[in-house]
Amino acid sequence: MRTLRAALDQHRLADLPLAAIGGSFGGYLALSVACAVETKLVAAHAAPIRPREVAMGSDAFWSWTREWGPLTEHARLLEQESLDLSLLPRRTRVLLSHGMLDEQVPFHQSVTAARELRIRGVRCDLVLVPDGGHALNRPDWVTKWYEWTIEALHDAGE
Repeated sequence: MRTLRAALDQHRLADLPLAAIGGSFGGYLALSVACAVETKLVAAHAAPIRPREVAMGSDAFWSWTREWGPLTEHARLLEQESLDLSLLPRRTRVLLSHGMLDEQVPFHQSVTAARELRIRGVRCDLVLVPDGGHALNRPDWVTKWYEWTIEALHDAGE
């Protein structure tokens, strides 16, 4: 976050509206940015918002173990990596999407995050793709995702 703020300041971009967009860990980073830096729009697909829950509920348990080591011993580390969505300002628009057949990051991560944000009054749209997996790998869905994001940017007046 320090690097991002320094870059924005150095290039005199600090006053420009920021949008953060990404999938999987990129979605996690996009949400992290929005919790720390003024951000107009976040679009996150299949973001592992609470890594410990993801690791314990994922069919790709082996992948999380490879990254973090034994989950029983490193559970606190994973818990510390959970995003605190209460830091996300209410004025930030959030788009969450998730494939319901995702084997790496269970789709309930996005459902829970959307509910939490909506309860706090954050404008949050959620799209669940019944036959979608972890990746945005179908051309029709990629097109719809980008159109949705561009429409949200226009809606935000940017």
